[in-house]
Amino acid sequence: MKILRSLMSVGLLASILIFPFKVEAQTITGQRIGHANSVISMTASNGYLYVVTEDNKLWLRPAEPYDINWQHIGHANNVTALAAVDRKLYVATRDNKLWTRPTVRHEVDWTYIGHANGIVAMAGANGKLFAATRDNKLWVRDAVNQNLNWQHIGHANNLRAMGAYEGALVGVDESGTIWIRKPVPFNTNWRSIGTARNTVGIASLRGDIFYVNGTDNSLSMFDLE
Repeated sequence: MKILRSLMSVGLLASILIFPFKVEAQTITGQRIGHANSVISMTASNGYLYVVTEDNKLWLRPAEPYDINWQHIGHANNVTALAAVDRKLYVATRDNKLWTRPTVRHEVDWTYIGHANGIVAMAGANGKLFAATRDNKLWVRDAVNQNLNWQHIGHANNLRAMGAYEGALVGVDESGTIWIRKPVPFNTNWRSIGTARNTVGIASLRGDIFYVNGTDNSLSMFDLE
């Protein structure tokens, strides 16, 4: 069983999760590992964290538990949500478009691949993109370079950030509540596991979950073990 053993510096009382791993009830605190200034959204891929910032820039840093400078690797204009699937980055933009580019460490053009209406948070899992929209709905589509219809698969109330951890989607809503659900293409309940005030970005790698506090611009992590 995987157990959440550390989390937000504000403190969290976790509850039991039936899927996809068991969370023992405990009060846990997070480890601050660096800075992440003016972040709009965050994702993770192949040992690196990626963020889009308010000045329309894309940044990268290794997902390591200490402070490291972020590297500017390109532009990301008017982004509302960022996700990664199979060494590709995906963004939804304010003009309701979906774009992709490879996770390379230098400037490259984004490729338009379809529509992304009203998206406020996005995550990649199992070769698919999952998106939460302003009208509190959860949608899914394949992460491929063509314009596809999104499939409505349930609710996602007031989410402001979302990531994926193996067998689960992890979301944080506007109140700071952390929610988790299976990344399945049909409606299923989200389960509350605690709070993370002021979170604007969340991502996962190697059993660790990383999150950005938009108030103090800190990057922190907790692990699933």
